[in-house]
Amino acid sequence: MRIKKRFTGFLMLFLASQSMHAASLGVIGETFPVAEMSFLDFISMRLNQLTATGEMADIEKGMVRDAEAHANRPTPVGLTRTNVRLTHKYTPKVVLMHDIKDHLGRVIIHEGTSVNALLSMKHYQPHWVFLDADDADQLRWVARVLRVVPTSKVILTGGSVGATERLLNREIFFDQGGRITHQLGINHVPTQVTREGYDLVVDELAIREDGYAR
Repeated sequence: MRIKKRFTGFLMLFLASQSMHAASLGVIGETFPVAEMSFLDFISMRLNQLTATGEMADIEKGMVRDAEAHANRPTPVGLTRTNVRLTHKYTPKVVLMHDIKDHLGRVIIHEGTSVNALLSMKHYQPHWVFLDADDADQLRWVARVLRVVPTSKVILTGGSVGATERLLNREIFFDQGGRITHQLGINHVPTQVTREGYDLVVDELAIREDGYAR
């Protein structure tokens, strides 16, 4: 299993550190010289011991459970609600990493030039909605939005991905580490993002308990 392989190195280091920090119990009786055990031999011995006792299987199962739990409920971004509607625009500019040339090899846009990404997406009409799924009011709000714009892309900043997918019966995304909200300058949820010309309109909404915008 891929997850098991991922944690093997970590487990080896953990076991080694546990042994190296063991407390000294003093000297009892006659002492004899002990041949130094190589680090790899020691690790192999400890892994074999854990496997024989069944402890390794328990450790791996626990790690898999933790990974699955995090995938279903990633660390929340921590965005709060707002009492006043806040709107701003975001221009999705990208900096070219190489020259753009025409069919004759002539440079038409130089490396390092800042270009609006929407210029090449003239017919793209995004409708993204960001919300914290642990807030029942926001769930009611997004349900209303989806009835009007069923093609909306739902992006969570908190809450359970699986539970929200079952509730809304659609694929749900999560803004891992707040990368998208930070890029767009979103400070509150719920928020919807739409397009106006060659800009994105970021609309942070104030909502009521019934999910309607104020």
